[in-house]
Amino acid sequence: MADRRSAHPELAAYLLDALEADERSEFERHLTDCHSCRQELRELEGAAELLGRAAPPYGAPTGLEDRV
Repeated sequence: MADRRSAHPELAAYLLDALEADERSEFERHLTDCHSCRQELRELEGAAELLGRAAPPYGAPTGLEDRV
């Protein structure tokens, strides 16, 4: 696996679908030329999918909105 210190700063946000449309497009252009980022993306895609299932959804306690 690639050295984490050299990971592209937007890789995690890309995996979590947290980039703005323009940032996403720019990162996808970067991926076309960067073998190491494509490789790291492939290695981490499964982990990003699992994060969504790591903990059950948690609702706010009853009455919280009234107390805030």
